[in-house]
Amino acid sequence: MEFALDLCARRSIDVFVPRLHQAAIVAHRAEFEAVGTALLAPPPQAVAVFQDKVIAYEAVQAIGVPVPRGGGCAAPANCWPPWRSWRRAGTRPASSRRPGRAGSASG
Repeated sequence: MEFALDLCARRSIDVFVPRLHQAAIVAHRAEFEAVGTALLAPPPQAVAVFQDKVIAYEAVQAIGVPVPRGGGCAAPANCWPPWRSWRRAGTRPASSRRPGRAGSASG
């Protein structure tokens, strides 16, 4: 975030569209405005919702936006319950590890 802010200030950038580290950058919107740079990015709450596809689908579905169905699921919340439990536990199934990574038989 500090690098982007410094770059915007040094180069007098009028509008900055953050792609990477968006959550950290939008949390400092006032600092960018103080150096004369407008952020073309959603508010921090929206960034947080859209960092997780399941939560994003649930949020837009809750306001009536149609979401794609997958595998015959009627709602995104019903499509991915295992992902939720893995995220809450901070783990992944062993089969999702890629060969050659730390902790695998070949790495």
